[in-house]
Order: sequence, then C-alpha cells, then structure tokens
Amino acid sequence: MPYKDPQKRREANARYAAKNKDKIAARVSKWTKETKPWLKPESIEYMANYRVEHAEEISIQTKERCALWYEKNRDEELVKRQAWRDENRDLVRAQHKASHCRNREKRLAEMRAYYLEHREEMLVEMKIYRLEHLDEKRVYLAAYYLANRERLLENMAQYAVDHPEVYAAARVRYRARKAGAPINDFTAAQWRLMQEICDHFCAYCRERAPGKLHREHLTPLSKGGPNTWSNILPACAKCNSEKGTGPVLCPVQPFML
Repeated sequence: MPYKDPQKRREANARYAAKNKDKIAARVSKWTKETKPWLKPESIEYMANYRVEHAEEISIQTKERCALWYEKNRDEELVKRQAWRDENRDLVRAQHKASHCRNREKRLAEMRAYYLEHREEMLVEMKIYRLEHLDEKRVYLAAYYLANRERLLENMAQYAVDHPEVYAAARVRYRARKAGAPINDFTAAQWRLMQEICDHFCAYCRERAPGKLHREHLTPLSKGGPNTWSNILPACAKCNSEKGTGPVLCPVQPFML
C-alpha cells in the first residue's frame, strides 16, 4: 500500500529492508555482477551489504538528486510527459478508470470533503469560468447532445417518470426563461408546499384533485408574467385550460411571501 506521508513511507521501507536483508543483498549482488562484471566478488559483496545497511540514507540521497535534476529540466520533462500522454491517451484513461474503480469510495469521500470545505470558492470559480467560456460551452454541449441524443432522451424520459414534480418545475422554468419572465424562481418544493396549503383544492372551482393540479399563472408568461410564488395558484386542468391567457375566472387572493 503506497504511503502519501514521506515519513511513513521511509519507516515502511526500513521495516522491509530489516526483514529482507538477505533477499535484497542477493538481488543487489546479481544486478552488480550483470552490470559491472569487472568487479571482484568481495567488492560486489561489500557493495550489496552497504546498500542494505544504508538503504534509507541512499534512498534520501537518490530522491534529492532526482529533485535537483527535475528542477533543472522541469520544462523539458513536462513537454515529454504531455507528449507521451497525448500519444497514449487511451492507456492513460484506462489506468485512471481502473484506479478510480479501486479507490472509488475513498476518492468520493475526499472530493465531498473538499467540496464542502471550499464550496463558495469553487462556485465563484465555476461561474467565472462559465461566463468566460460561454460560447465554447454551448458548442460543446450542442455537439455532445447530437452525439448522444438517443441516450439523453431516454435518461430524461426515465427521470421524468421517477421525479415528475421536479421535471414539471424544470419545464415551467424553461418556458418562463424562453418567454423572458422578469422573475423565474418557482421550485418544485414551493409547488408541493402550495398544494399542501390549499389542501389540493383548485383555486377556482374548489374541486379537490390531489396530484392533478396545474400551475396556473395569474398573469400569463406570454404576457410578461413572472414565474414566482406570488403569481401562481393551483388549478385543475379544466379551469387552467378555460382561463388560458385571459383574465382570472373569479376573484382570488394570490399567495404572498
């Protein structure tokens, strides 16, 4: 198991070296014989024992040398790494996917904790990025929709079945946005609350219709009405259709916040 904490990693390496001295010495001796055949056997044995006894010190020195080399060649190395990732994009994605599957719960917990801690900052950054790349985002979303149209439509249809009130509220907000409504903040939660306050009665004919009431805009969206709490009443399908875009069917008291 890899350790992110350098101290824990060094301690784990030291424990492994102490437990496997003979194995490490044999491996080092074999590697030295293959790469440096001119050395005497006693020199090879000495080097192997030295590496085992000073494993932590050698590891620290090696890391320091690597850090110095990377600092001097950072830009060149980054270019090489990016070029390799571009050439092996499918392999990189497969590795990332496999790593995510192995550590899914842990990563999700870390992401949730980070989001809760930096939520406001992230929302501001996301809003700024969207505004700066609005045209690019629209082009990307349009292309994505065309490429995945059937699957997206199936998902939307299933979501509408599973969450009818949320889907209906989203459709009304979409209509209000298309109509240029000055206020567009009526939510599915507010609609549920409004129906409970009215005990699921139609505001015009006073017939009870649980689960079948419509959002009736006193001032229609087509005539500049807002999609907000004070401009909406629950109405049955018959009364909502009869009113249409005309005046209210009878005197009613709008809900006030």
